[in-house]
Amino acid sequence: MALVPLMAASQGLDELFSQMAPNTQPTEPSIWPLAIGYWLILAALLVLIAGAVFSFIKQRPWRAIKNELALIQALPQAQQLVRLHQLLRWLSIHHARQPKELSPKAFADWVNQHNNGQTPDWLNAHYQADAEAVRLDWAGIKVLVRHIYKEGKV
Repeated sequence: MALVPLMAASQGLDELFSQMAPNTQPTEPSIWPLAIGYWLILAALLVLIAGAVFSFIKQRPWRAIKNELALIQALPQAQQLVRLHQLLRWLSIHHARQPKELSPKAFADWVNQHNNGQTPDWLNAHYQADAEAVRLDWAGIKVLVRHIYKEGKV
């Protein structure tokens, strides 16, 4: 008699097992939300990109000045003197915040302060008739321009 309830129970289990759905694979884990390591990498990457863009934008005026110096070097000397004077005046007004109304003498004194106490021979040479005889020291000019540029950054 004990076998009859077991057989009935096993038939009931078979019936239950036949109603069950087959095993399915679990779903793949989603990439979203990102793990903390990925967020840190993204944040570091964004900081690096922002720093590079900021540095590029911040150096734009200096790159323009260096390009202008390169263009001036390619000109004939009489034009070089005029353009150098214009560049220094522009730097003094727009970058070093000097007044526009500086006389040639006051401008020469101001440049003198930035050139180790020496006024360059070429500074006001474009006012002279023998401007072609003046020798330009491009290394000194670049140092002077850089010094004036740095003064404006303070």
